[in-house]
Amino acid sequence: MSARVESSARLSPEREAEIAARAEAATPGPWEANAEYGAHFYAYLGGPYLLGVGTLNFGEGSAAEADKALTVNAREDIRQLLAELAAVRAERDQAETRVRKQIADDLHRAELPSFPRDESPELAAKTVRSVDVRIANWGDTAAYWVPKDGA
Repeated sequence: MSARVESSARLSPEREAEIAARAEAATPGPWEANAEYGAHFYAYLGGPYLLGVGTLNFGEGSAAEADKALTVNAREDIRQLLAELAAVRAERDQAETRVRKQIADDLHRAELPSFPRDESPELAAKTVRSVDVRIANWGDTAAYWVPKDGA
């Protein structure tokens, strides 16, 4: 069992794998009441046979109803949230790749800088490369980033 995690902590790959493994190992969901086995017995009823979860007595009141809704749908909700997380991460990575490519394309279309006659060409080239690398690595958070007009 993993240690309790502060709600503000980012989800580490290890913690995500633990959650996914627990969801995958659990009885399929959603879990539904099955009075045949008792007033508070819940099971997955969607398969060829009954898969029992067990007796879950949530008590009475609105909080009990909310607890019940959360619990009986947890496995499917967790699987859907993990799938959405993976999709959002993939979209983010694709967007980052597009932005980096656009920045690189914009840099190649930019006018060449001019330097004083007595400026060392090597120093000027190193300065431009440094700016290029910083922008390529950090995107619009780079210290030297200036967006194109109309962008």
